[in-house]
Amino acid sequence: MKAIHPFRYALPGGLRNASSDPGVQQTPGRQPAKQPGIYLSLCMFGLICLLLSGCATQGASEAPAAIEAYFQALTSKDANALVNASCAAWEASALQEIRTFDAVAVTLEALQCQEAGKDGETSQVNCSGKIVANYGNEVLEIDLSDRGYLAVAEGGEWRMCGYR
Repeated sequence: MKAIHPFRYALPGGLRNASSDPGVQQTPGRQPAKQPGIYLSLCMFGLICLLLSGCATQGASEAPAAIEAYFQALTSKDANALVNASCAAWEASALQEIRTFDAVAVTLEALQCQEAGKDGETSQVNCSGKIVANYGNEVLEIDLSDRGYLAVAEGGEWRMCGYR
């Protein structure tokens, strides 16, 4: 004889809940088993909404973050990160910029960037803060708010693509 769950009984058509048969009395305090389908559907719906809302807000902050990543790579003298933060058209200029800081100590101070305008795959970004280059006896401060920056969506990511 087969072992049967205490709240189920066997019928010729298969197993049934005792609560689904009006002739069988249910144990007090015990709720009938619920169908997981509706809960699974609600969880999936919630997850999809969460992902879509994340995609909607994600693009707004990526262009300024790309410009910030560019300046962080530039001041840390990381050529690979600098090229990765640059669009294809700006790579040669980026490498030229990093070479200008080869012989000096460089720091980045109070960098903050925000999007000033967007036109499709192009974003205009304004930044504040400064690059401080120490040439030994002389200190040069480059104010990042003196010019605007161009970010371009390329390869699914925002990248620095020049000045404006």
